[in-house]
Amino acid sequence: MQTSSVSRSNATMQATTGHQRQTAFAAILNGVIENTEGYTWIIDRNLRYIVCNIHLRNLIKQHTNNNVLPGTEVIDCIALLDDTQLLPWTSIYQSALNNIPSRFTHQIIVESKPVFFDISVNPVHEGNNVIALSCSARDITEHKNAEESLRQSELKFRSLIENSSDLIVMAGPEGNIFYGSPSAQKVFGYEEADYIGAACMFVCTSRLFIRCRRFAGEPHDTSR
Repeated sequence: MQTSSVSRSNATMQATTGHQRQTAFAAILNGVIENTEGYTWIIDRNLRYIVCNIHLRNLIKQHTNNNVLPGTEVIDCIALLDDTQLLPWTSIYQSALNNIPSRFTHQIIVESKPVFFDISVNPVHEGNNVIALSCSARDITEHKNAEESLRQSELKFRSLIENSSDLIVMAGPEGNIFYGSPSAQKVFGYEEADYIGAACMFVCTSRLFIRCRRFAGEPHDTSR
């Protein structure tokens, strides 16, 4: 009887400890989700919210005046911002439930300006079974704008140097040429493939040597 009593006490303690761990894990997970950037939500197989972060809850509250609770049917949060660029959420969710994750960039218009979202939908597994979907929509407009600004700067720079009559050569820290403007061919007399990767000093001095020999009227090897 005493042994049985001890066994029951141990079982009760283990159950209590297990419950405490689950509670702590749920609190940690909720804290992580709450502090994520953008909109984050986890839905069950019936496409109902298990949890979503405060940014998403505020967005839904602002546009629908409804509070999101566990069990609430999932809402197209992107359509709340722009309902002219609707996403096929049903097929996206269904693919993830079939263990096919999705990640893509989606552009919408907010206040007459383009806004870009990095959207991902990933299956959550328990063993071999998909039991939920973890989803996020992160605003990457600033990153996209920076990329576009860099691309435009590169285009302007390339246009400037490729249409310049000046000799423009770029070399790395070790002095090896990695770029030469079209005018470089006229100055060096070499094709681009002949001097890319070569030492800048070698190319310049070799060409200067040939010109000096020409000036002196001496024969020279045109293949150099």
